[in-house]
Amino acid sequence: MKLDISLPYLTRGRPRRCSTMRDIYLSTALSVEVPEIGMSDAEPAFTALEKYSIVADPADGQNYFLKLPERTGIVAYSGQLYRRLGRPDEVEGGSLEAFTGNFSAREAEPGSGLAYGWLDTDRNALSFAARRQFEWHLERSGATDSALVRTWPQGAGPRGRTVARNAADISSAIREIEEIDPDLCAISERMALRQAAGLLAIDGDIWFRCRPPSWRVEASDGMDVVFVTLELALAPEGFDPVLSRRHFALDRLDDAREYMRLCADRAKGDDREYQVDDLSVDYEVHLPWVLDCDPGQEELARAGYAMATECMRYGRKNPGWLDGLPGRLRESLDEAARATLSTNYVLDEMGEISNLVGDLALLWEDCRCPLTYCESGPDRRRFSRMFIRRARELYEDSPIGVEIGRRADGAGWVNGPAR
Repeated sequence: MKLDISLPYLTRGRPRRCSTMRDIYLSTALSVEVPEIGMSDAEPAFTALEKYSIVADPADGQNYFLKLPERTGIVAYSGQLYRRLGRPDEVEGGSLEAFTGNFSAREAEPGSGLAYGWLDTDRNALSFAARRQFEWHLERSGATDSALVRTWPQGAGPRGRTVARNAADISSAIREIEEIDPDLCAISERMALRQAAGLLAIDGDIWFRCRPPSWRVEASDGMDVVFVTLELALAPEGFDPVLSRRHFALDRLDDAREYMRLCADRAKGDDREYQVDDLSVDYEVHLPWVLDCDPGQEELARAGYAMATECMRYGRKNPGWLDGLPGRLRESLDEAARATLSTNYVLDEMGEISNLVGDLALLWEDCRCPLTYCESGPDRRRFSRMFIRRARELYEDSPIGVEIGRRADGAGWVNGPAR
């Protein structure tokens, strides 16, 4: 099955009529020959047996969650997990543009909820991980939070930038760019091919490679109400900058509920209402290796990348702070910076940072826990304390010298059963 898709593309260069080098963020069009198989060729891997919907009660006009006996399945094929995106007519057109919707890397992955939500027909799940990686790439190497806004081509506001990026394809725009960065071009091309290779057609429907299921707990600020939600969801794609959003292994539901309780334990003086929704459901595991995971290991790596990103940005704005660091801590920060800048989640290239989390926690506290790219949660101070306490617990419990994070060689639970 042939499918025309568009994916984000990042490079650097000097566009025509620009006097300086710029970050260039646009799209690349691909015509993909999607492998086709029958459902009998795939293996059932996991099934959520129920799903929640929001219904309005005509008596009081309030919205409520209603649990329905609706199944959502994940299948395995050739050692990979796949989730259904929809029929070709549901995913073609605008939803496969490189830039869709009012996207932010701070959002959860589109369509990642397995037992709550709806089909994101106006959001491109295929491009999400690449956009999250590129946005982190732009911001982690700067001191301000406007690198994404300043990229070329420009547009009026978020919507204008989205339209401009979709309209500018690298194959034609390259004629207007001088001194283009060949290394960044090569990375963008590898990432696009990696994402395109994750497509699969099963009985005519479009499916996409996915991560294993987990319990996701999220605390989101709704003005006067803070929503704390536990739901069944896919493990995260890429570096998630919302530090209060956490994932738990399927056999750690009690831990997820305890964290949900902590999120709702508001601080003194916080007068907002906290609405807690436990949207857990029954499920069936068909392939045991789907459970061979521990999101806590990835959480430790994310903690390191997050604190390194924020300390790096703070140090660029405050060179005196850097110069005053003791030798060991400065060496740890330099090593963490190298690991962070070399990390690419889409390509499974993970810089080793777990052994530095202890020092990074000290550094982040020393500069008063800045949050210029990451977000801690609805109550910044309380959730920052929860985050750093959790980072230290993970660090103290981790075996020294054992790599934490996703395997770059595809072995283990990330891409299927251990080989």
